[in-house]
Amino acid sequence: MTRVGVKKLQETKHICGMTGVGVNDAPPLKKTDIGITVVDATDAAQSASDIVLKNPGLSVITSVMFTSRTIFQRMKNYTASRTPNGLDIKSGYSIAQELIRIEKR
Repeated sequence: MTRVGVKKLQETKHICGMTGVGVNDAPPLKKTDIGITVVDATDAAQSASDIVLKNPGLSVITSVMFTSRTIFQRMKNYTASRTPNGLDIKSGYSIAQELIRIEKR
């Protein structure tokens, strides 16, 4: 991907990420929203990137993506299951408060 390709994607409001290992990848890595290199990449590519993977190879990215999606889904499920419980407790407390207030009159 070139700097022009990165610029076009960003102009259309896309989040742009790129992986690179060489000196020629450094300028586009700097321009992207997320630049990723590996530990055996050139110093120029590593300094231009946002993330440097400590394991050789890019297969780490796929496992990180799967893990992060699993964690995000679990967080969504937890929030979806706990929110109604919290509302039930608050509703029950409000009803009990009103009943106590009525009995005191």
